[in-house]
Amino acid sequence: MQVHTSRDASPSVRRSLGFALANAYGEHMQTSLRIVNVGFVHYAEGELVRYDAANDEPQAMTIVTCEVRAGRSPEMLEALGRAITEACSRELGVPAARVAVYLSEHQPAQIFRDGGLAPVWSPSERTTS
Repeated sequence: MQVHTSRDASPSVRRSLGFALANAYGEHMQTSLRIVNVGFVHYAEGELVRYDAANDEPQAMTIVTCEVRAGRSPEMLEALGRAITEACSRELGVPAARVAVYLSEHQPAQIFRDGGLAPVWSPSERTTS
């Protein structure tokens, strides 16, 4: 998961937000939070914006990209997107409307981690991981 933002985030905010994001992923994707990698990409003010305000003025955005194994329901993905938005809004102090979350699904054969291909996701994974 990558958090792209122009908000200044201290190490303690990054740690708190990273932990909240990993927990949200574990909970909503029914897996272990230990598999979640969280990275932060910082942009200078005005370098990450959306032009959706009056007079096409730029508005600062926070963008989160998240790669997930295929197999989850649309409801699970929506719940994860909402949880990511809430955590970023709370921890970074940005309005929820200024957080965009992009989820990309991949087949397990497209993910290499822990020295091998990722396993096929199963609902029982959370309790066995």
